[in-house]
Amino acid sequence: MKKKIKQLTVFEKSFQKLFDASVEQCIMPVDTDHNMTKDYILYILVRNDLPSLNPGKAMAQAVHAGHLFSAKYHEDKAYKEWAGDRGFGTTVTLSADFHDINRLIGGQPSGGWVMDPTYPITVPRDTMEFVNSEKLSAPAHYTKDGKSVVLCRKEDTCAYLFGERSQFPAWLFELPMYQ
Repeated sequence: MKKKIKQLTVFEKSFQKLFDASVEQCIMPVDTDHNMTKDYILYILVRNDLPSLNPGKAMAQAVHAGHLFSAKYHEDKAYKEWAGDRGFGTTVTLSADFHDINRLIGGQPSGGWVMDPTYPITVPRDTMEFVNSEKLSAPAHYTKDGKSVVLCRKEDTCAYLFGERSQFPAWLFELPMYQ
């Protein structure tokens, strides 16, 4: 009995080409010294204990973390392997509080905080009299409606952590994805 060969549709052929290309691009670099695949990963750790860190601010802070990481490590061999030809590698954004982030990056040489020197918070106008203006990093200004005031302060908002996945403590993998 003769096997019938299925003809691929144009869509299937296009998908197959796309899939084959993406698989090749995702192959991890090999460490020839140890004959093992390097599993480099960049974690962006966004604080979940800042109520004013809304999704838009969090995305901006995560981009700052990525830029700081790239600026500091762009000449590093591990960075180049991680980034490859695409200019970036596997990045995971996790949610954690200040203390957990500090614990993680404190023990890792390739981690660092993002400190926003003018992190804005909006508070009701009637609370302004209780604010120590010497702690502000920029002059306060009122919102258009005059009911609130925008204050700026220095704030550690998120951090980056880079390395081989196997070097991180197990509890890191229990942190939730940032949402």
